[in-house]
Amino acid sequence: MIKVILCGASGRMGGFVASTAAADSDISVVAGVDKINNGEKFPIFSSFGDINVKADMIIDFSHPSMLEPMLEYAVKNNIPVVIATTGYDNSQTEKIRAAAKNQSSQRLLRCFAFLLCGLFLQRLAGLEDGDSGSRDLDGFFRLGV
Repeated sequence: MIKVILCGASGRMGGFVASTAAADSDISVVAGVDKINNGEKFPIFSSFGDINVKADMIIDFSHPSMLEPMLEYAVKNNIPVVIATTGYDNSQTEKIRAAAKNQSSQRLLRCFAFLLCGLFLQRLAGLEDGDSGSRDLDGFFRLGV
């Protein structure tokens, strides 16, 4: 089972990802990071520094202001990240590139369109081919975004 930290968990897209994961036995949201807790069925932390659970990856549907603490947490804990947040300025985009290039084992995917993120999540869940087998993140890919 893939254990996910969902950044922006209480937002509209975070809620969609959480409900989709809840319906899939291969993906589990083990924590969320958000300023608001809407009564999610997993712990919500107000910052990455407060997280006290282990995860296999981070899915980000938050706000550009969350980028730096999220990247710091991901690099420190060697956790792959799917970045679906938009609105980054040039400086933030460079930070994403630097994190992707400077960590040999770090895997980052930045989605520029919801469709691409949806297709990635669908593939991760095995929904496109009906596969219900185990998911192995060792095959996760790294992009020089």
